[in-house]
Amino acid sequence: MASNRRHLILVAFSLVVSAVVCAKQPEEAEFSAAATLGDKITAWVEDMEPKPNSIGIFFVHANAPLDQDYANVVEAEVLKNLAKLELQSVVSCAECRQAQVSVEQDKLVISRGTPDLETLKRIGRKYSVEAFLIIELYRTKISVIAQTVMYKNPEGMVLNADRFRVPAVNISDSSAQILFTIGPGKVLQGKVASTTEVGSAINVSLLEELGFGKGGLDLGFASDAVNGSLIFLNPTYGFRGHFGNTGIGWSLHLGLGYGFTSESKGISYRGAFDTYLGSMAAIGFEFIGFSPSTSGVQTIKSYAGFHIGLSIGR
Repeated sequence: MASNRRHLILVAFSLVVSAVVCAKQPEEAEFSAAATLGDKITAWVEDMEPKPNSIGIFFVHANAPLDQDYANVVEAEVLKNLAKLELQSVVSCAECRQAQVSVEQDKLVISRGTPDLETLKRIGRKYSVEAFLIIELYRTKISVIAQTVMYKNPEGMVLNADRFRVPAVNISDSSAQILFTIGPGKVLQGKVASTTEVGSAINVSLLEELGFGKGGLDLGFASDAVNGSLIFLNPTYGFRGHFGNTGIGWSLHLGLGYGFTSESKGISYRGAFDTYLGSMAAIGFEFIGFSPSTSGVQTIKSYAGFHIGLSIGR
């Protein structure tokens, strides 16, 4: 029996270590949400009637995919704000944050999350506070949700409960992508053959996740002082990936649509290759083509150039 208990304890220890090793680090939007939750929960406590004179944070529990590190951040924000209220004392229960491990006959029981009433009473008697606050954190795709319950200490009676939802959207990880690029280039075929005139191109692409790539629309503009301007709107599909195991990403965008100049209108097409440096910066090159509907028209028919850009989403 002793051997079985040791085995169960080792299994429990392994699970705890695995959870720490595979911990998901808080993201930027979640840090901002933590500060907002601290303000909202403190305002909720301040508006209570009657307001507790002393409060203990029993624990803040983060449910997957959030990690306990994030729960610690939220707890620090709540404690910081509660300390500004005119309360007799504000304490944090270190003992309450630990998983409750007990052996019942041949079974190892690990309790985590909202405690049962007896555990709340047993631990609560050790702390001279009027009320205990328990916070459960949940993560959706667009929000962090805090479920809060205030218990009277040590009776365990519920004094108040509420739910707070704070937006937490990570734009850089969004399935949508907005890509803005601008850069110099040359008109390869136009009204006049020009080897010295430098042109420019501007593009704004709005793309959405479509499985292994992204699809959407690209609005663009290419011109130089000699050959005038080409404006186009192309449905676009983008292939994307990474260079080996590095964090540098790439994308290949191919578009075919409608374009027009002051002389004509017709079919436009564009190909662009971009590499992504950091979370938002992009650099690449592009080729733009135009086939006017009227034959023999002298206008911009092809353009090539380099560009830099800003990518919101990847």
